[in-house]
Amino acid sequence: MASQAANPNSTSANNNGTATETITAGNLTVKIFVDANPDQAVLDSMKIYYTFFVVAFVLFDVVQRRLKSHFACRAVHADTSCPTAAKSYGIFGWIPAVWRTTDDDLVTHCGLDALCFLRLLRLGRNISMGSMAISCVLIPVYATALNPLTDESTDWITRMAMANMNVALDPNRLWASAAAGVAITFWTMFLLLQEWKVYLVRRHAFLGQNTLQQHTVVVNDLPANLCTPDLLDTYLHALFPHQVQAIH
Repeated sequence: MASQAANPNSTSANNNGTATETITAGNLTVKIFVDANPDQAVLDSMKIYYTFFVVAFVLFDVVQRRLKSHFACRAVHADTSCPTAAKSYGIFGWIPAVWRTTDDDLVTHCGLDALCFLRLLRLGRNISMGSMAISCVLIPVYATALNPLTDESTDWITRMAMANMNVALDPNRLWASAAAGVAITFWTMFLLLQEWKVYLVRRHAFLGQNTLQQHTVVVNDLPANLCTPDLLDTYLHALFPHQVQAIH
């Protein structure tokens, strides 16, 4: 019984920047369309998003100096004003002032929730910076890998990716990827541990303040016969004699 051998595969380039790879086996023919120039998509995305970022950033700087009641609402009222919001800045002059704002200033003028939110953003930034530092090591490892299918015409995105490595020819380079995974995991866990320590100290300090918010109780789902301040005051004074200061 004779068997029909598979026809050789073929690849052809198209005018729209894609390549068509035809795989034929017996009576079955499969055509796969592959992006022959993936780095162009990355460059186009960078042009679009960086342009939007620059325009939005400049627009924000212009508008926020003209609508201070919307972008610096704390400066409108003296009792809520803070030194950073009360000052007037020139073009991009607010950036150094915001950069120099300490965590203590944030807690004092904005509260613990604002500090936790901003520290969460810093945590993401620091994790990303660690990833970029590791990428500076991995990219040369990938780009210099032995791969007979890669030549000078191969786009730079492919040459810098893990797919550029040929495991059969050079399996030891996979240790770099494994080490990078371990490194970024330990880096993330270290940053999380530091954040939890800071949060623990800040939270205890916040709860230890002798302010009105530490002695205020919110009561929900009151029955109809206790929905007026006078009735609720009488009821709570009966439960806690001489311990209720005011009811609002």
